[in-house]
Amino acid sequence: MLVDTGAAISLIHEKQLSNMQHKPVAPCSLKEVHTANSGFISLLGIVKLTVRINHLDTYVNAYVTPDLICPMILGRDWIQQYYVNINFYTNRIYLHNSLASTPLLPIPRHESVIMTLSHSIVIPPFHQKFVYGYVPIKSLDDALFTPNIALQPARMVLLPHSLLHIRDSRGVISIINNTCHSKLIQCNTPLGFISSSTTTADLNVISTSLMNSPDFSSSSLYLYCHKMLDNGIIEPSNSPWSSPVVIVKKPDGSPRFCIDYRRLNSITQKDVYPLPRIDDVIERLNGSQIFSQLDLRSGYLKVPLAPEEHAKTAFTTPDGLWEFTRLPQGLKNSPSVFQRLMN
Repeated sequence: MLVDTGAAISLIHEKQLSNMQHKPVAPCSLKEVHTANSGFISLLGIVKLTVRINHLDTYVNAYVTPDLICPMILGRDWIQQYYVNINFYTNRIYLHNSLASTPLLPIPRHESVIMTLSHSIVIPPFHQKFVYGYVPIKSLDDALFTPNIALQPARMVLLPHSLLHIRDSRGVISIINNTCHSKLIQCNTPLGFISSSTTTADLNVISTSLMNSPDFSSSSLYLYCHKMLDNGIIEPSNSPWSSPVVIVKKPDGSPRFCIDYRRLNSITQKDVYPLPRIDDVIERLNGSQIFSQLDLRSGYLKVPLAPEEHAKTAFTTPDGLWEFTRLPQGLKNSPSVFQRLMN
């Protein structure tokens, strides 16, 4: 839940509401609201909800929307009604002159974290700016940024997906103004969120025994693994998870190192980010006369894997147990994660 002093109204995501017991959603005269950055949020109705802060019940009329990047926003309507004071020195939210309070808890790194604009900016027509975004995490390497779709109607303002590093609660992202007019984006505007790349269902840990690889000698497998170890692609593991190595012959007869993640994939929640269709890509080339090609060598292995997901990628060899620090091929969501970065 986000307490937002810049939001005039309170909002709740329709998916979050569907998981709650609540009063009926009433129709509302507002069909959409415009944000300070020229984006928009569509509204489906309004519902009265109870928000409990410790022993104190508070009430809010929240607009239901499919466009939020967080479960719920408590806006100035709720803040003013209950005399809310946000104290960052004590790291608590106070209501009714300290009649009730609750701490601002740190967000676990495996959950999505909202990034907001650190200061207001004006982007000239057809210009790109690199700006600082604020997140409630002190430091984090290789965070995956997913933009707020409400900021880019008809793709007039573009925020690319990207990998970034968080330092002192700030990360740098790119914003492109693709229009012939200057665009003002206000301070504290939600830019998007950062998240990890692999999510598994809450099921038992999977471990599979070592398979024989007659076409690949133990010494060759040892050299291949230690080459990946030297390049920082894998690391020694003590994970309870384990998947077997499978050696597949390439068309030229040389061996290809693969890992059989089928059992892990069977309990992995699917990331349905769309992948390009070959016929659509070919259609875009229609009428072109000059073509160029860019080969991303070992492209997946350039993508850092969230530290909390390393253990799930563990695999066995005759020399021990290893796990990936980079995105391996064979995982169910590897193509979706990589395509999101390419877009």
